[in-house]
Amino acid sequence: MSDRGADAPLFLYGNIMHGIIFGGLLEDMGTDSTMVSIRRSSGAHKIATFLRKNNYDIEVVDYIHRWSLDQLKQFTVSRMSDELIFFGFSSTFAINTPVLVEFLHWLKKTYPSIPQVIGSQNQTMKELPCDWYIYGYGEYAILALLDHFAGGPEPKNVDGLINAYVDYKAFPKEDLSVQYEERDYIHEREILLLEMARGCKFKCSFCSFPVLGVKDDHTSSEDLLYDEMLKNYDKWGTTH
Repeated sequence: MSDRGADAPLFLYGNIMHGIIFGGLLEDMGTDSTMVSIRRSSGAHKIATFLRKNNYDIEVVDYIHRWSLDQLKQFTVSRMSDELIFFGFSSTFAINTPVLVEFLHWLKKTYPSIPQVIGSQNQTMKELPCDWYIYGYGEYAILALLDHFAGGPEPKNVDGLINAYVDYKAFPKEDLSVQYEERDYIHEREILLLEMARGCKFKCSFCSFPVLGVKDDHTSSEDLLYDEMLKNYDKWGTTH
């Protein structure tokens, strides 16, 4: 695990890019790329915020299912540098589309030395041809993986799958806030997602969420939640 502290200085974007995380939500859990939610990928921005606090510069690309293959290629080429460590992909549920699969194959052929990492709460992510898979809340798992890319030990995994629910637990976690940047192009009418807790005290029979029946406090910090909402209002005009 890295010894980089949470108070480490942040890189100013545009100087050094360490990773790109592509995110998006499919509405119908299928493969039709026309059925796309207008919501951003909450996990991508959560991971990006955490990594920036640990001295990595990360750019998030939202709504990837609205991008054509040529657009994805052109964007990637425009961001390439010797400092790029990984390509990331993030979705809460289904993310698999023909365009994305073709894009992943192009990345592997064009940049074979740069690993592809996907994170999700759903193991359907294994359908995509990536190098590493992070299942669950991925903050500490991705940090361990980036340390490995820099020459550190390989994180605990089974055939490239890291179970963050078991080996790199990021729950409970007091700071669940997300910090957006100018390059995220936040619109004032957007509904920005807020994470209130990690874990549920109930055990409903229909629910497959792994963190159930918790007894202690798994909620976020009230002060940090207030600060996040106020910053979103001050910076982006967010009222939804």
